[in-house]
Amino acid sequence: MNLTNVQVLVIQDLRRNFRSAGGAMFLAFFGIFWFWFLWLLRDGDAVRLAEGEANTLLSMVIGSAHAYQLFIANSPTYSVFFYVALTTLPAFCIFAASGQTASDVSSKLMRFIDHRCSRIEIYLGRFIGTSIFVLSAYLIVSVSAMFLAMAVETTASAKIIAYTVHVAVVLCLYALAFVAFMSAVTALCASVGISSLTAGCTVALVTAVSAFLAVRWPEVKILGYLIPNGMKQFILLKTINHSPMVIVPPLLLYTTVYFVFGLLIFRKREI
Repeated sequence: MNLTNVQVLVIQDLRRNFRSAGGAMFLAFFGIFWFWFLWLLRDGDAVRLAEGEANTLLSMVIGSAHAYQLFIANSPTYSVFFYVALTTLPAFCIFAASGQTASDVSSKLMRFIDHRCSRIEIYLGRFIGTSIFVLSAYLIVSVSAMFLAMAVETTASAKIIAYTVHVAVVLCLYALAFVAFMSAVTALCASVGISSLTAGCTVALVTAVSAFLAVRWPEVKILGYLIPNGMKQFILLKTINHSPMVIVPPLLLYTTVYFVFGLLIFRKREI
């Protein structure tokens, strides 16, 4: 494997993400959504979630222990951001990472670079480039939420910064697992649109089946762990309890399994 080729492909992928219509649309939707959401929190209203009836209602939805850790033991403003980011991340990652090798195939670029780079170099270059693109977006919005929490709350800045580090690491690893998932999906698909639709339907179907069938057969719930968002509650609990390192091995396992699975498909694919 030629690392120079990988570096060139990473740079080319980053340029494509920033210049393409798909990348521009992702940045627009991502930026508008988070600007709007953080704007809603500008008056410090999230602090009320730790009080009275609001906390009681949240305890019914996510559990009393989770509600206490989220909005009382930690910064309420940053906890709201974390919960929403964890919930919306799969959709944003599917949107942002649906190109990768699929866009090369649909644009016929693959026929050009396939003779100059190995399949593993192409696959790795697209994965790293897309990962940098997505993770950078989440790091920026995580830091923005941190400054907002420090501005509207009386919580100690050092505590908010430490919480931000935990959350940022978790969000980046969670996003990395979804980028790897999308790498496998794009290795199977011939266009960006088909890869987005396939990934969205897969996530929705697995989530729905594991949730509804688990009511009758509890053991079916394990099907939800076929995709990274099956770990959402586990990730939430461990992060708010300041134990993010427990989350690292399973998320890295997701990333490795999906990456290798996609690579095996991509290496054998006829272009």
